[in-house]
Order: sequence, then C-alpha cells, then structure tokens
Amino acid sequence: MNLRDHGDTAHLNLELYHSVRTRDVVDLVKALASRPGTRGAAVTGFSLGGNFALRVARGTALPALAVCPAIDPAETTQRIDHGPGSTIYRRYFLRKWEASLEAKAQAFPRHYDFSAARSLRSVQAMTDYFVQEHSGFTDTRAYFDAYDLTGNALQGVAATVLIAADDPIIGA
Repeated sequence: MNLRDHGDTAHLNLELYHSVRTRDVVDLVKALASRPGTRGAAVTGFSLGGNFALRVARGTALPALAVCPAIDPAETTQRIDHGPGSTIYRRYFLRKWEASLEAKAQAFPRHYDFSAARSLRSVQAMTDYFVQEHSGFTDTRAYFDAYDLTGNALQGVAATVLIAADDPIIGA
C-alpha cells in the first residue's frame, strides 16, 4: 500500500496528504488482519513512518515495531532545522517535500499553486505554510498535537520502539 501522495500517487486524490490522516490505513489494516487465514499481523515504520505505524497500531490493536519514530513532531521539526547535521537533513526533507508538492501541482494544475512555498528554506516554515494554506488545522501547534505521541498517547499499545542513542533527528 502506498500512502496518499507517496509512490507516484499524487494524481489519485485531490487532497494533500498530511501526517494525521490515518483512518483509511487503519480501516485497511483491520480488514487485512481479519481475513481468513491471517495468522498474525503487525505494523512497522521508520521515522515519520514509525510515528504513523504506532498510531495505526493504536487504532487497530495490532502490535507495532517503530524504528526511530518521530514521537514529538514539533521537536523533530526543530532538530531537522537546527540540530546536528541539520543542513543536510533540512535540504533532504525540503527537496522531498517540494517534489511532492510539484507532483500534486502537475496532477491538479487548476487547484494548486505552490509558488509561495518555493522560497521557504526550513521545514518549520514549510510546515507553517502547509498548515495555514492546506491542512484545515487552526495552527501548526494543533497540527503537531494531532500526531504527537508523548505522554500517555501510546498507553495500551503493544509496541517495540528502537531509537539510536545518537540519532540526530529523533534524539533518545
């Protein structure tokens, strides 16, 4: 399964993907896990995908393996922009995000114009722009809170979380 706007799927849905959208994945995973002959299922993910996997596990009661998950999206964003090695990571994530927006604009040229985003040079600025213009959230804090996994957010979730002590983006 490719998430919305991942894996050359920008043309398949008008809406922009964002990290809070898990309902369709939760529903699909529940359906697949309940198929006759399925002996066991689990969800896995890395980085933001690890965060996503943990939230899918929470919604499905399946176990999860999350490798270096972005537990606190606000902190992760700041580390990408300002942490150790941030220049490399920031450029990487901005290039990926810009390519995704370009694919969406090409798929729906009458609906999307991301020219205002082209001058943004931090993941925080891109996130602020995205939230304000395209997410439906009142502000970036509300958006981050919707997929923050700190505190008791994972209570009752059977999960193994692997984090490298020296991960420059996630932290330990």
